[in-house]
Amino acid sequence: MMRKFLFGFAAAMGLVTAAAAQDVTGSLKGPAAETVTRYLKQTRIPCYTQKGEEKCPIIDTASNASLFHGSFSNDPTPHAVAFVSYQYDQTGNAMNQMAIVFKEAGGRWTPVGRADETVGSDPRQVQFGQGVITYTGTVLGPNDSRANPTGRGRFSLKVTGRGVTFSKASR
Repeated sequence: MMRKFLFGFAAAMGLVTAAAAQDVTGSLKGPAAETVTRYLKQTRIPCYTQKGEEKCPIIDTASNASLFHGSFSNDPTPHAVAFVSYQYDQTGNAMNQMAIVFKEAGGRWTPVGRADETVGSDPRQVQFGQGVITYTGTVLGPNDSRANPTGRGRFSLKVTGRGVTFSKASR
């Protein structure tokens, strides 16, 4: 947690560069890793910098990324989901998280869709169900500070031919 706090502080102070942010791709492993890396480098999203509102490559705003592979119970085609922590407002210290879903077809991985505002940092216990990806993430618990959340929540990503939708998982 201290590392995340220090990175957040460094980012808020403008001390983190795009080159440092690119290190997030080193943690990506598995068959979709190369495609995810290319997507993060080539896809531009809205961002707020010292110059104001602009579009930045995801990689320039990213602080962490994780990649999970699996298949849906109703579709045996390999899929992957990348969770990326990023900072929309590079003049502040708030972090956001997005989930990007990819599908393999004919040896190529292609993006299915992206949910830009997901919740639950440090995604784990990722499961591919029937058109839904569920995961456990860290959230604010009772009496937690924003810098050290200890709670857990279960969340889902509904994946359809039209994209990806985020929601809190039903129990």
